[in-house]
Amino acid sequence: MSLKEEWNKGVSTVMAAILMLAIVVALVAVAYMYINSSTPELSHEISALITINYSNGEITISMNSGDPIKEAFKNGSWYNLEVKINGALVDTSNVTCSTGDDFYAGSEITINQLLQPGDTVTVIYTPANQLLRTYTYS
Repeated sequence: MSLKEEWNKGVSTVMAAILMLAIVVALVAVAYMYINSSTPELSHEISALITINYSNGEITISMNSGDPIKEAFKNGSWYNLEVKINGALVDTSNVTCSTGDDFYAGSEITINQLLQPGDTVTVIYTPANQLLRTYTYS
């Protein structure tokens, strides 16, 4: 074998190694982009000014201003919003919302339930697990 043939063989080996490395880098880049694009975004917190009032066995939750909560209810159940009394989820059969399934500025949620002194009502935006308001009856 001549020197030129040995040198060409060496060049082929180096070129093959570089090509193989380039393919591996490209595959890693494609896998990284696929994984990042398929990761769901975390829900962001919202801004909402909510008041809670209680009178004669009726809890009224009002949104005075802020970001709307789409699908606060879905299929008759809490969905993007939850109301709890003393940590227990309120049964939606006792709940009405003035604006249907969505809760936005000007909306009122009415819950027919008796409260005892010391009972705590909490309103939670579930996609971000964000506490929107707490009310303790005295």
